[in-house]
Amino acid sequence: FPTSRFEPRRILGAGALGTRVHCLDREAGMEASVLALRSDTLGRDLEAIFRDLRAVQQAGHPAVARILDLGCSGDGPQRAYVATEYLDGAEPLGMVIARDGPMSPEAWFDVAWALGRALQALHARGVLHRCLRPSSVLLWRGQVKLIDCALDLRRAALHAAASNPEGHLTSLGRSIAELAPYLPRELSGRPKGQSWAGPHSDIYSFGRLCALALTGKPEPGAADRLLLPEAWQK
Repeated sequence: FPTSRFEPRRILGAGALGTRVHCLDREAGMEASVLALRSDTLGRDLEAIFRDLRAVQQAGHPAVARILDLGCSGDGPQRAYVATEYLDGAEPLGMVIARDGPMSPEAWFDVAWALGRALQALHARGVLHRCLRPSSVLLWRGQVKLIDCALDLRRAALHAAASNPEGHLTSLGRSIAELAPYLPRELSGRPKGQSWAGPHSDIYSFGRLCALALTGKPEPGAADRLLLPEAWQK
């Protein structure tokens, strides 16, 4: 990414989508989180991804992390990047659940409502999130912030990681393993006949996130659901 504008401070993490770096945005005079995208794992061409990201940028929903810049950079092969606002102290939903255990229905409802409205805003503009998972939902100062919108993984990368028993030892394998339980078949499986991604695909992932938040498991069994109030069980 263009370090002339985004001065790198530290690496925040790396995974299937790319490497995320904490930077100083010299142009805007603020901190930024820059995701340098991996070209070998993205499921769609950059033109389609950037078109969706610009729609996200224009939507300006408060529960979606603000996009500061996007484009391609590099002296050799062009590398794509997406820069968003830096949310100091934000915690991924998965980390919160792992540390504190399942959330109460009352606490989760506030998070789920904001998340659902954010997805509704994206869908109204014809944009899908495509990789909704615990690490793409950040809890920050009492707010919900959704990141990694419009990004998805190539099926070949998903299948290769799933078939490799040592895959969990790499950052790519770990991030794909985290994503897998939340992906619907139309985004992860080997399609038979017509299979298309749509708002229903994000809703499937949203339902799995609800299950995780309330029970600690993305696919809870009957015994796990019995711990919830009857209305939430249904």
